[in-house]
Amino acid sequence: GYLGGKRSRGLGQTKLENLQIYSLDLTDESTRNAKLLKYLTNTDIAGKMDKVSNPENFINQAITNLLNMEAAHA
Repeated sequence: GYLGGKRSRGLGQTKLENLQIYSLDLTDESTRNAKLLKYLTNTDIAGKMDKVSNPENFINQAITNLLNMEAAHA
């Protein structure tokens, strides 16, 4: 996917290829200890965290969440 827009601002237009995102969600109390143990005892990223199945959607949702937080505090 692409991030950014005009080259005169910020990153310009950035193309992400073969993007892989891993996440560690510790918000659920029922799975927190098991996930934390997995994170602390494994040596490779795939063993530590869960691979995000759709990285482009993940990034889009993260950007939307940030914008919504900013709007709520404006």
